[in-house]
Amino acid sequence: PLKAVQGFIADVNIATDQPLMTSMLAKPGDTITGAQAAFLAIPQGYVALTIPTSELIGVAGYPQPGDYIGVIASAGHGLTGISVTVFTQLHIIRIGQAAQNVIAAGSSGNNANGSANPGAVAVSITVLATPCQAELITWFQQNTTVRYELESYKDYAPAATGPDPRCAGLSSAKGVSATDITTAFPIFKPAIT
Repeated sequence: PLKAVQGFIADVNIATDQPLMTSMLAKPGDTITGAQAAFLAIPQGYVALTIPTSELIGVAGYPQPGDYIGVIASAGHGLTGISVTVFTQLHIIRIGQAAQNVIAAGSSGNNANGSANPGAVAVSITVLATPCQAELITWFQQNTTVRYELESYKDYAPAATGPDPRCAGLSSAKGVSATDITTAFPIFKPAIT
């Protein structure tokens, strides 16, 4: 029945009226190699950005491709310390590095993190972001402590299909400084000035 294969990804070209075998499909979250597109599916006006993760900062490895995460940035110490959710709804398109093999849908393994040890927590998450968000995320990574929060699937927004009017394309990114951060996120002013 159709429900049995709904949500799976074709790992090979499948012809009309060809019998469908589970070995022709990959599980959601598996990294596909071989007969895949030569590019990531990045909507116009967006970029893919890889951010570092670990068990403690990345929700213990629970985020998977298709999920959405938020980013919490912390800066300062004591009375001037601050922690703020600076981004939400970052769509995960890949966990870990590209895998060298594919686990067929009918098998029991899952290679979503792209590592040789499927139980290991990946060290990177690739998300979709506008070019402006990518600059801000990079600034926060270099100048604050960041953690990720996995959002409830009930809160997921529709996936981006075109440019964000607030940052319409690649040429919209103009660089980020501490002044830009305190303008966009005034709550950080006591912690980073």
